[in-house]
Amino acid sequence: MRRLLPLLLSACSLDETGLGSDAATSADVVSSKDVTVVDASADAGTDAIAADVFEASADAQAACEAVCKAPNATCVNGVCVFDCTANAACLTKTTCPANVPCEVDCGFTSCGDIDCSKASACKIDCAGNGGSECSGTITCGGSNCDLHCGYLSCSKDITCTAQTCNVTCDTNACKANVNVGGQNATVTCGDQACSGNVTCTAATKCDVTCAGNPSCSGTVSSAAQTSTLCCTGAGACAGKVSCGQLSCEIGCTNSGSCPAGTSCTAKTCVLDASTCP
Repeated sequence: MRRLLPLLLSACSLDETGLGSDAATSADVVSSKDVTVVDASADAGTDAIAADVFEASADAQAACEAVCKAPNATCVNGVCVFDCTANAACLTKTTCPANVPCEVDCGFTSCGDIDCSKASACKIDCAGNGGSECSGTITCGGSNCDLHCGYLSCSKDITCTAQTCNVTCDTNACKANVNVGGQNATVTCGDQACSGNVTCTAATKCDVTCAGNPSCSGTVSSAAQTSTLCCTGAGACAGKVSCGQLSCEIGCTNSGSCPAGTSCTAKTCVLDASTCP
């Protein structure tokens, strides 16, 4: 409600202290000690929009509360938020409810398997409390999935089927396979991160950055229409790096990177890492 107050005030040309600087001088104004009332008939359309905002917010919260019923979950602005920050809080499987946004916040050695595959959107934080978080498999879906794996976190397979996948693996994180799909996907691997295979089946675009020294110990492959596979860390991409479809850029720019070789079958192949970070 507090976030919507400025919107409603501005719709009537008011600020929080009274009449705004853009108010029409011909408006019918009736003042009392504490309230200024403006004839807002000209703003009927804006009032309807504001009412829709209120209704949408209430509907989102109600939809969340109807399904977000786990003991450690609460609805915050229509998002089902799992508080797993306490030690060993969510070692049993955490399953997000279907068709509402979901957020899972994990702490030190606190999370096991996480299933966010049926949520409308996912945010999974395995990096907020020092490391060694999220010891189980992680699956996510919906319109978008943001997964952040901190130091020594995310030790088992990661699977993202969201329309937009963003997976970030810090130092020594993501020790198993990383599989990303949907329409667009980004995977970023830090020092000694992404020990398994990184496989991208996104339909439109895939960006994989193996910048750690080393990183991406397994194969790196993309089936997206456009791919950028950057093996810029020392010894990065120990397995074969491959891509196809319309266009692909492969960058093996550091000492010892891509020792198993590369394969580009795309219509346009670029091997100079010109767009790699």
